[in-house]
Amino acid sequence: MRKAEIVVLIILFTALAYVGVVEEGRNRIVAVATIAIFAGLVYGGVLQDRARSKAYGPGTSIFSVGAMFRALFTKEMFYFVLLTLAMAAFAGTMIALDSAGYLSR
Repeated sequence: MRKAEIVVLIILFTALAYVGVVEEGRNRIVAVATIAIFAGLVYGGVLQDRARSKAYGPGTSIFSVGAMFRALFTKEMFYFVLLTLAMAAFAGTMIALDSAGYLSR
């Protein structure tokens, strides 16, 4: 990851953490959940980059269909799929809890 991306993520996480500390009730829960989802998305990007670098050897074209399929069947892509499903379940649970009224206003 480039240094500029890391700095932007640190600023974003710091701002959301500040909102989570200052706000009360539901806003705090939403801020913490947003931080968790963003962290999962960032790590998902790292996993995709690792899978791509494993599958693409030196001199492999970026349009190579074989290399794309090799990238799909790496351990990192399996972890990426699990992470994506976990984030979707987490977000769905938070939405269901909010619509049911379990999160305080």
